[in-house]
Amino acid sequence: MLYVDNASNNFNKLNKTKLQYYSLQVWRLMYLINSNKVYNTLSKKIHNRSTTIPIMFMNFEVFVYSGVKWLSRIVTKWSVGLKFGILS
Repeated sequence: MLYVDNASNNFNKLNKTKLQYYSLQVWRLMYLINSNKVYNTLSKKIHNRSTTIPIMFMNFEVFVYSGVKWLSRIVTKWSVGLKFGILS
């Protein structure tokens, strides 16, 4: 979105940040990982590929559903912030 600065008539862009989308399943997993250490060892299955990878999943093995089969991937520091769909 652009607005006009009346004093100098310069066009400036507003800083917009896009919110990261986490599905309800990922919110639940993040809560369970923080509250109980048993969930650190369990497999993490992700159905929604448009979910952003949280930093909590770093160095974990996740299973991403590609629509046909489950794909096993390990989340590294380079994949944090991307979508799970990119991994499949």
